[in-house]
Amino acid sequence: MFHTHREKDGLVWRVEPLCKVLAGEYGVQISESGYYAFKSRGKSDRQLMDENLCDKIERVFRENYQCYGARKVWKSLLNEGEHIAKTILIA
Repeated sequence: MFHTHREKDGLVWRVEPLCKVLAGEYGVQISESGYYAFKSRGKSDRQLMDENLCDKIERVFRENYQCYGARKVWKSLLNEGEHIAKTILIA
C-alpha cells in the first residue's frame, strides 16, 4: 500500500515510518494521506508565476552577458513593462 522511496545508495523508505519520525523528533504532524494529497497536487498559481518570473530574470541576465546585477535586471524588467518588487531579485 505504501509507496517506497529509494535513495541513490539503495536504501528504501516507506511513507509511514517517515511520518512517525517527523512527528516524534520534529513535532511535525503529517499523515500518510496528507503526504499523498500533497504529492498528487499540481503546482499552485504562485509557483507558476514565480517560475515564469525566474525565466524572465535569467533571460535578461543572459542577454546582457551575465554582467547585470540585481538593480539593472530589475530596471530592465521595468522597461519591458514587468512590474516586480526589487526585493525579489535580491533575496
